[in-house]
Amino acid sequence: MRLGLDFGGVIVAAVEAAPSGEDTALGGSRFEPSDARQMPGAFAAIAELNELLSGELWIVSKAGPRMQRISREWFAAQRFFETTAVDPAHLHFCIERADKRPICEALALTHFVDDRVALMHVLRGAVANLYQMSTGGERARAEPWYRRVTSWSELLPLLRAECARD
Repeated sequence: MRLGLDFGGVIVAAVEAAPSGEDTALGGSRFEPSDARQMPGAFAAIAELNELLSGELWIVSKAGPRMQRISREWFAAQRFFETTAVDPAHLHFCIERADKRPICEALALTHFVDDRVALMHVLRGAVANLYQMSTGGERARAEPWYRRVTSWSELLPLLRAECARD
């Protein structure tokens, strides 16, 4: 099992929804990395999964240059890599959401968690097991080929079970 995670809306709570082509909004124009809050239970769950997967966990995020800088600052301020033991080299950014697909294919990811329904469609056929973290933002009809979850407390047992099967 090789797991990929989005950043905004999965690791960190999205403050406001962004139009489909824009970065997930983590705050206003005066946003500071310390303003963003982790999704409840995210760090503990990610640390556990990273250990269960022997480090086979990646973060793949769509972000423009400004949001990439802010995201890196947030990871540093939160001591994310030290807390979760995720390899910092496992952080990948892309400019377009569609670019997540070739990254996931190159990494041979078998599972991916994203908050956007559109990403379920982008990754369909490239990643076998897709999970949409739906915390109140996007509300589209779920399809049978991906699973909708609402929290890390719901997602973690599903991924633990997947780890046990491998």
